[in-house]
Amino acid sequence: MALPGIAGLPMERVMSENTCAVCDYPLDENRVEVTIGGRTVEACCEECAQKLREAERSA
Repeated sequence: MALPGIAGLPMERVMSENTCAVCDYPLDENRVEVTIGGRTVEACCEECAQKLREAERSA
């Protein structure tokens, strides 16, 4: 069963790469962890983290 994606990406790709789940920017020490649907994903900044939270609320 395929997992739903975030920001148009398959979940497997989002979870395996070291890039932001929203904008695909490389993650650094400023990464922000966000729990979406019981899974933790990482965003490069608080702005992208907020976009993830808003997308989950609207779903």
